[in-house]
Amino acid sequence: MTLSSFLVNADATLVPMKDWNWKHWIKNRYVITLLVSAVYLLFLEEMTLFDLMEYKSRIGEMEQQQEYYEHQILETERSIEELTTNQAALERFAREEHFMKRENEDIFVFIE
Repeated sequence: MTLSSFLVNADATLVPMKDWNWKHWIKNRYVITLLVSAVYLLFLEEMTLFDLMEYKSRIGEMEQQQEYYEHQILETERSIEELTTNQAALERFAREEHFMKRENEDIFVFIE
């Protein structure tokens, strides 16, 4: 038999796989401690693993929103700068966005 056909028992003795039983693992205090800790961390802790995964997902979404809004702020600042310094841009904005007109002028709006 090869060495891979053996398992290590709780008392550090080699047990052939054909004689291996799940009871050997249940009697091992390290396995019990590991299982109890895993159950506690996964389900019973105030911040479970599932909550942490959900929060990480939400953080990613919020970071994308932050990038979007930072871009929107930069675009708005550029627009404000252009409107405050360029009179022609201000008139074009007023005509296009708010349908303003000069006196003695008619405006026709075509909606497609």
